[in-house]
Amino acid sequence: MPETANLHNSLWRQGAVLPRELLPPGTLPGDLDAEAKLVIVSHDCDIVHASYEGEPYVEFFVAYPVDKSDGRKRRGKNPRRLQFIAACNGTELIYEINVHDKFRVSRRLLEGNAPDTSCHISKYEITTIGRWAGKRYSRPAFPSEFDRRLNSIGKDKFERAMQKYGDDVSGIFIAFLSSSGELPEIEPYLVSVRVVAPREALADDKREQVLLKLVTQLQSLLAQCAGIQVEDMRLDSEAEFTLEDKRNSTLWDYEFISDEESSHAHLV
Repeated sequence: MPETANLHNSLWRQGAVLPRELLPPGTLPGDLDAEAKLVIVSHDCDIVHASYEGEPYVEFFVAYPVDKSDGRKRRGKNPRRLQFIAACNGTELIYEINVHDKFRVSRRLLEGNAPDTSCHISKYEITTIGRWAGKRYSRPAFPSEFDRRLNSIGKDKFERAMQKYGDDVSGIFIAFLSSSGELPEIEPYLVSVRVVAPREALADDKREQVLLKLVTQLQSLLAQCAGIQVEDMRLDSEAEFTLEDKRNSTLWDYEFISDEESSHAHLV
């Protein structure tokens, strides 16, 4: 029998909330918010791995409660911060994770103990957390010259649009219709842009109108970027955006919060 057999039959899985009283002293900052949750990010297979030698640790993020949803940080769009919904004691709350607030402890601490079942995170949100954590090391990069042209009108304008209208956005995908390399200043980037959202968001008139406002604002902002020419831009549902579309485009992981303090001074 594997030495971790008990973990197979337990509730320990990715997305489980780790009670902080199980942790050795000094694992967490002493001034940690009492309402913060410790969300396990390790994959299910690693949590129940047959050998403690092969997988000695379990990793988790500290998730802090926040008062307001921020569309820039929902659905994994931001590479450094993520907001998600959790139902705690029957009430839906918004939590935020910072990619740097990740810790690990001995996986043996899980043996004979149980997660905090008062807080439930949906399968969708758990999957988003896992993908978001992993893409920090694999997210695509755009040409420096393309980024420079985007930044030419001020990233706070993009931030305001995403913060206000971006909650339902699964991703913004850019396909280069011309060269995707470093172009000389006189040569424009010809692009096609897809704003992708869940099917249920587009089936709701109110949510769809919010998304269409975002598309309109992004189209206007991109039109102001000298050297970027948008040939086509539209709103697609996840059902309409195909694997072929994804293969032929690049997820726009715009760095919305790299200058967060100064950007917030401009938000209205």
